[in-house]
Parts: sequence; C-alpha cells; structure tokens
Amino acid sequence: MTKAKLHTKTGELCAPNGIKLLTFSSVRNMESKAKGLKNGYYSFKVKQEKNKWYYEVKAKNGTIVANSNPYSSKKSVLRGIRRVKNYVTDLNLV
Repeated sequence: MTKAKLHTKTGELCAPNGIKLLTFSSVRNMESKAKGLKNGYYSFKVKQEKNKWYYEVKAKNGTIVANSNPYSSKKSVLRGIRRVKNYVTDLNLV
C-alpha cells in the first residue's frame, strides 16, 4: 500500500493520491497527535450539517484535534474514516 502523507506545515493528512483526509486543528504537536490517532487514543464522531457529512477526531477530554472535509453521504464519511485508520497504521512516526 502506498503511504499517506502528513504535511507538517499545513496540518493535513493526505491520501497517496493527494486527497485531503483530515486537517489537524493546529500544526503544533501534530506528529504527536498523529501518533495518538495511530494508537487509537482518539475517537471519531460523525456529524451532519445541512446536506453534508463530516467527522471530527476527538481526544478523550473532548478536545477536537482534527476534522474532515465534507462528504456527500454517511456511507462516504464512514469509508473516509476507515481510510484514515488504515493510512495512519502505515505512517512512519518515530
């Protein structure tokens, strides 16, 4: 599997094809947040606003650490979450 890219300047996690999967709320400690995501320390919360679906990544204390771009359906947003989980597993974070 081709690896996702973690852009430390923009705070984005992108799929190998360049599509943005999520944006961290701040670039500060972003690699640490990515490690937390990789190790399952955060939960995903699916939300709907108007006709768009998206997800938030929340820390155990309720802080939102990342969010997604809008998706057109709930099925698509759930697929996006699965992709993020798969891609972060393959990230090389030291």
